[in-house]
Amino acid sequence: MWWFIFICVINVKTFGVLASNSSVKASESICSLKQFQCTNGKCIPKMWVCDLERDCEDNSDEEIEECKKGQ
Repeated sequence: MWWFIFICVINVKTFGVLASNSSVKASESICSLKQFQCTNGKCIPKMWVCDLERDCEDNSDEEIEECKKGQ
């Protein structure tokens, strides 16, 4: 049983996982490899970037350098 507690403690320290912290702010989120992180922290699918539609509230998905290269 001690090994289970040890693994839980390691996970909390390594990944910052806290069971009591169920509400994570958008600015603290980490996007997956298939997502784009808006300047405000929101995660959107990468396929929505540079599609001429404002998917990020701050329009950061349309104002990045990759979008300007395609114009």
